[in-house]
Amino acid sequence: MVLMTISDARAGLADVVDQVRITGEPVYLTRRNKPVAALVDLVYLDSLRARSVDVEVWTKEEREAERARRLAQMEAMAKEFGSLVKPGVKHLDSASDFYAAREVDPGDLA
Repeated sequence: MVLMTISDARAGLADVVDQVRITGEPVYLTRRNKPVAALVDLVYLDSLRARSVDVEVWTKEEREAERARRLAQMEAMAKEFGSLVKPGVKHLDSASDFYAAREVDPGDLA
């Protein structure tokens, strides 16, 4: 799973798009250490759209089964993401947070 802050993705958008196209792996975009969106290859997105069905014609049981499937998928993603976050450690959300939190050595300013 590739995680990237929105700020980092914005700074190198062309490279991120190339990475997704070449590897076929989605890049999950994070805000405040939580996945909020994903960049996926257009071929993959088109295949998802082709397989989609009209939700309005689903029975109640089909809707509940789909909801349960999506919840399980989100829980699995949250568990995988949670393993990357270390308790008690400040996780910076963007490059600007990184530089703001960095201690400056007075010798570096000379």
